[in-house]
Amino acid sequence: MKILASSALLLFLAVSPLPSQEEARSVAGLRGSERSAVYAKVLLPVKAPAEGNHPAVESWIARKLQKRGVKELRAVTGWVLLSEKGEPSTDIWEATLDGKLSGCPVNGQVSERTTDGNVHITLSGWSPVGAKIRGNSLSADIGSRAIAIVDAGRVDGVKSYVALMIAPAPKTKTGEQGGADRPATAPESKSEGSEKPKPESEERSQ
Repeated sequence: MKILASSALLLFLAVSPLPSQEEARSVAGLRGSERSAVYAKVLLPVKAPAEGNHPAVESWIARKLQKRGVKELRAVTGWVLLSEKGEPSTDIWEATLDGKLSGCPVNGQVSERTTDGNVHITLSGWSPVGAKIRGNSLSADIGSRAIAIVDAGRVDGVKSYVALMIAPAPKTKTGEQGGADRPATAPESKSEGSEKPKPESEERSQ
């Protein structure tokens, strides 16, 4: 009888292990040391000035929007780190274009990180009555990218766009995460100037 009781105890321990501290810290598939952050960049379907410094339009953004028929495209912000749920919303764009007011300021925030590994972003602004926004959810995996389409209700039907990107959470000088306005390794990003999109045929040959 003692042998049977011992075997049953061993079987229970084998199928019901206690979670490790590392597993307990895991959130939405990311370990505490691998926490991701969400960055946003506002773009308008207008021609960029030929001279002067202005944020770059990365080639992946240009390609996606060219397929949607967008011929002119200008980035009006750099990559902006969005705040997480429970924190004050992040000011993304002051709604000024070449020194002139262009609509209403734009704010953004991570509204939800789901258990199945997705991130939902809340974006607001552009006009006093708000805006209809599509495509503001993406996978939480580092490297994920998406473009949200903003319909501010303009009479001419012109839409705005917000590029979204998941990158590693920035680290401060003390090694803790947080506290930066752009990712250190933003794909194809430049601090200033513009990037002309490559033809599709040229991309396939590389």
